[in-house]
Amino acid sequence: MPSPTVVLLPMWAPGHFSSILQAGRRLLLRGAGAAVFALTALVIPSPALASEAASSEVRCCEMASGDGIDFRRLPAVEHRADRPVNPSEYIRLYVPRVREAIAGLSAPVAAVVVDLFGTPLLDVAHDLAVPAYVYFASTGATLALMLRLPAIHEEVAARLRERQGTVDVPGMPPVPVASVPSPTRRS
Repeated sequence: MPSPTVVLLPMWAPGHFSSILQAGRRLLLRGAGAAVFALTALVIPSPALASEAASSEVRCCEMASGDGIDFRRLPAVEHRADRPVNPSEYIRLYVPRVREAIAGLSAPVAAVVVDLFGTPLLDVAHDLAVPAYVYFASTGATLALMLRLPAIHEEVAARLRERQGTVDVPGMPPVPVASVPSPTRRS
């Protein structure tokens, strides 16, 4: 029976794509010489066909192909190319193809790891009764700020409108209210 596999679902943006692959390589190295599991990367094509991101994605796959990661390109889906692409909406179009690809793997699936923008794919893992994890391709400080934003909004709504003072975020120096991400600011 083949070794269990961890399925990676990277986004096409180079910073996200290469970062999750690097994390996958580190997981493979944890096996102390003998691989405990394999890695399978399901590659969702960039919504911008023939863009720099798409060619970067191809280069990443080619460079990493000898690293023990099995790359499986998912076929493109029809989408509206006449307007800007919302990554989460675009990813939702791939739910059936991702479900089919994971269900069709010959190896048992130990876990599914999705990029932050790929969270619509968490339902696929849930439906297939596979543990799922979200990979956050940014710094710990950014993650701390994002996790704290709902509380910041409730605690300091008045200060956000005035854009004065600072906000406390665990693990970070005080953040100026004017630097808090705009979705929480109200004018």
